[in-house]
Amino acid sequence: MADMTQKRIDKLEVGDSVWNVKTNSPSKVESVIRRSYVEEDLVRVNFIGGSTTVTRLHPFYTQRGPVLAIDLKNNDVLISQDGNELPMISSERLAANGRHVYDLILDFNLAMTNRIFGADGLKMPDLFLIETLHSKSGFGKILTPSISKALPEEYQTSFPK
Repeated sequence: MADMTQKRIDKLEVGDSVWNVKTNSPSKVESVIRRSYVEEDLVRVNFIGGSTTVTRLHPFYTQRGPVLAIDLKNNDVLISQDGNELPMISSERLAANGRHVYDLILDFNLAMTNRIFGADGLKMPDLFLIETLHSKSGFGKILTPSISKALPEEYQTSFPK
């Protein structure tokens, strides 16, 4: 949270503020997107100090730069929300079984390079930035029509309907 308290991502609401690790200031949450996965496997990433569960194509900030969850190696070093290095312990695939994953969209006025917040102790990109990383890496867009409807109309034209 922007006041440096902890709040689970599934408890965040539109209008809450989270700590933006790029601008070192609060950023308003514009949208909280919850997705259930039934068929696609998820990945649990275990690191010194914690763990997090994400989709296979979720990017992480590492000593090698942005790396997708499926491409993480046990010797990777993740970057914490305060810029410290957190050695990875392991990663494991999890059967989806209806598990939920949450994404945030931060303040629409933020520059793309400033769309980074702290989650589970790690530096994490918001959904806009994830979308950009996927587009540039050749993975394509991941937003579904229901997610793009959460965006203001002027942003919806740049995402698949």
